[in-house]
Amino acid sequence: ADSDADAEATAAAGDLLLTTEDERRRRGAEGGGTGVVPPLPRGILRKLHALYLEDGKPPAEPSIAPPPGMGPPPGMTPAPVKLEKPGAAPLRQPELLRSLFDEAFRCNVGASTTASKETRAQCLDLIVKAVSDGDDEAADARAALENATRALESAARGQAPEPESFRGMCAYPPAAAGVIAWVSSAMGDPEHYRQVHAGASNQVYFGMLASAGASQPRLRERVLDAVGAALAAMGKGSSEALHLGALDVAVEMVECGLVLPVIEAATERWARHVDPSHLRYFAGEVLEVAGPPFGGRFVSAVLRLLRAANARKGMNRATDEFVAQVRRQREGGRLHPTLAREDNTFLDYLAK
Repeated sequence: ADSDADAEATAAAGDLLLTTEDERRRRGAEGGGTGVVPPLPRGILRKLHALYLEDGKPPAEPSIAPPPGMGPPPGMTPAPVKLEKPGAAPLRQPELLRSLFDEAFRCNVGASTTASKETRAQCLDLIVKAVSDGDDEAADARAALENATRALESAARGQAPEPESFRGMCAYPPAAAGVIAWVSSAMGDPEHYRQVHAGASNQVYFGMLASAGASQPRLRERVLDAVGAALAAMGKGSSEALHLGALDVAVEMVECGLVLPVIEAATERWARHVDPSHLRYFAGEVLEVAGPPFGGRFVSAVLRLLRAANARKGMNRATDEFVAQVRRQREGGRLHPTLAREDNTFLDYLAK
């Protein structure tokens, strides 16, 4: 059974998440719903941190003085009350861990999004508790997370990490999660694109994001979230190089095997933020990676993407080759599952 300390930690974690979600909804309702994650409520975070990291508390002062001779001997004070520590399970809730990473690896783009040193340190303490067992593991975890923070602070100044050492860093899942959280907070903030240093850091950030996703299959959908946050914050007015750089990260996730979720994200979430010509570029890059024979679900997803991109015959070689191959498969009965009527109609339109 859970201890009282576990129950208290679980309750504090729940309060932290509920308060943060309320703030997220409020910001969205006010029209400020960008990729910027609202800060964690400091009072509740401090309470959660104290449950895990504080060793004890002084005993309460008695409200009534004890009778003579019943108190402690002269010169001796009561020992602090030893607090029972909760286990790591309350900290390992996926939603809570993500919130802790978002706060600990919040990029200091502007004053409104700056995590204080105290808040960042508290979150790192709790992350270390969540991802390690024993003092040796905790020391290794802290060192890896601090190394990741230093690499990201250098990236914010346009300094790219040494590729081999960075790949080694991202082999540790918490470090890779920190990289993704930092890049998402930086490039998901419209203020980032108004900073003079942004031009130097953008390509470095894209490379780090792709490397983190390539290293950690379970974090690749988080990479897609970061790409989407960046595209939304950039807006259609940003340079072509920025849009294509973000989409190239998504293409790398396709190369890693995350295929349908990437195509669906581009069609359903990113299309409103980029020019149709950039979607056509993205579709062509995906089709350069993929090879025949094509499955029906993949074909249907690509056709929806091409429809969103206002594609036509002759716009992209890879797309034209894809259309010809799919029509051959369809005519030979080698396309499974078969396409819906509207997909068949659009496929024929692309062949004209």
